[in-house]
Amino acid sequence: MNRSFLSDNAGMLFVWDQEVIEEFWMKDTPISLDIVFLDQYKNIISIVPNTTPYSLVPIRCPTPFRYVLEVKGGRMGSLKAKPGNKILFDGV
Repeated sequence: MNRSFLSDNAGMLFVWDQEVIEEFWMKDTPISLDIVFLDQYKNIISIVPNTTPYSLVPIRCPTPFRYVLEVKGGRMGSLKAKPGNKILFDGV
Protein backbone atom coordinates (compact mmCIF):
# COMPACT_ATOMS: atom_id res chain seq x y z
CA MET A 1 0.00 0.00 0.00
CA ASN A 2 1.01 3.60 -0.65
CA ARG A 3 3.88 2.61 -2.97
CA SER A 4 4.13 4.51 -6.23
CA PHE A 5 6.79 2.23 -7.77
CA LEU A 6 7.59 -1.48 -7.80
CA SER A 7 10.51 -2.90 -9.77
CA ASP A 8 10.04 -5.88 -12.10
CA ASN A 9 11.81 -8.27 -9.72
CA ALA A 10 10.20 -7.17 -6.46
CA GLY A 11 6.98 -8.09 -4.74
CA MET A 12 5.27 -8.93 -1.50
CA LEU A 13 4.56 -12.45 -0.28
CA PHE A 14 1.70 -13.20 2.10
CA VAL A 15 1.90 -16.51 3.99
CA TRP A 16 -0.70 -18.39 6.03
CA ASP A 17 -0.10 -21.45 8.24
CA GLN A 18 -2.79 -23.34 6.34
CA GLU A 19 -4.95 -22.86 3.27
CA VAL A 20 -7.51 -20.06 3.66
CA ILE A 21 -10.12 -18.11 1.76
CA GLU A 22 -9.46 -14.37 2.05
CA GLU A 23 -10.19 -11.28 -0.02
CA PHE A 24 -7.80 -8.58 -1.16
CA TRP A 25 -8.43 -5.06 -2.40
CA MET A 26 -6.44 -2.15 -3.81
CA LYS A 27 -7.34 0.55 -1.28
CA ASP A 28 -4.42 2.98 -0.86
CA THR A 29 -2.49 1.22 -3.64
CA PRO A 30 -1.67 3.71 -6.43
CA ILE A 31 -0.12 1.17 -8.84
CA SER A 32 -1.56 -1.82 -10.64
CA LEU A 33 -0.55 -5.24 -9.34
CA ASP A 34 -0.79 -8.83 -10.46
CA ILE A 35 -2.12 -10.88 -7.54
CA VAL A 36 -1.03 -14.52 -7.67
CA PHE A 37 -2.74 -17.13 -5.50
CA LEU A 38 -0.71 -20.27 -4.69
CA ASP A 39 -1.59 -23.59 -3.06
CA GLN A 40 0.35 -25.30 -0.27
CA TYR A 41 2.79 -26.73 -2.85
CA LYS A 42 3.51 -23.27 -4.32
CA ASN A 43 1.59 -24.02 -7.52
CA ILE A 44 -0.28 -21.12 -9.09
CA ILE A 45 -4.03 -21.52 -8.60
CA SER A 46 -5.15 -18.19 -10.01
CA ILE A 47 -3.70 -14.92 -11.29
CA VAL A 48 -5.64 -11.66 -11.13
CA PRO A 49 -3.68 -9.44 -13.54
CA ASN A 50 -3.44 -5.67 -13.75
CA THR A 51 -5.62 -4.80 -10.78
CA THR A 52 -7.23 -1.36 -10.65
CA PRO A 53 -5.43 1.11 -8.37
CA TYR A 54 -7.45 2.36 -5.37
CA SER A 55 -10.31 -0.07 -6.10
CA LEU A 56 -12.41 -1.34 -3.21
CA VAL A 57 -13.78 -4.23 -5.27
CA PRO A 58 -12.88 -7.53 -3.54
CA ILE A 59 -10.26 -9.66 -5.28
CA ARG A 60 -10.89 -13.36 -4.70
CA CYS A 61 -9.50 -16.75 -5.53
CA PRO A 62 -12.01 -19.46 -6.49
CA THR A 63 -10.41 -22.01 -4.13
CA PRO A 64 -8.52 -21.97 -0.81
CA PHE A 65 -4.88 -20.84 -1.02
CA ARG A 66 -1.83 -20.74 1.25
CA TYR A 67 0.30 -18.01 -0.34
CA VAL A 68 -0.32 -14.79 -2.24
CA LEU A 69 2.33 -13.04 -4.26
CA GLU A 70 1.79 -9.43 -5.34
CA VAL A 71 3.99 -8.17 -8.17
CA LYS A 72 4.01 -5.26 -10.61
CA GLY A 73 0.94 -5.23 -12.86
CA GLY A 74 1.56 -7.15 -16.08
CA ARG A 75 4.66 -8.91 -14.78
CA MET A 76 3.11 -12.40 -14.68
CA GLY A 77 1.99 -12.00 -18.30
CA SER A 78 5.47 -10.99 -19.39
CA LEU A 79 6.78 -14.12 -17.66
CA LYS A 80 4.05 -16.19 -19.36
CA ALA A 81 3.02 -17.55 -15.96
CA LYS A 82 -0.23 -19.47 -15.75
CA PRO A 83 -2.19 -21.66 -13.33
CA GLY A 84 -0.37 -24.94 -12.69
CA ASN A 85 3.08 -23.34 -12.83
CA LYS A 86 5.17 -23.60 -9.66
CA ILE A 87 6.80 -20.56 -8.05
CA LEU A 88 9.99 -21.32 -6.16
CA PHE A 89 10.90 -19.42 -3.01
CA ASP A 90 12.77 -20.33 0.15
CA GLY A 91 12.31 -19.68 3.82
CA VAL A 92 8.63 -20.55 4.05
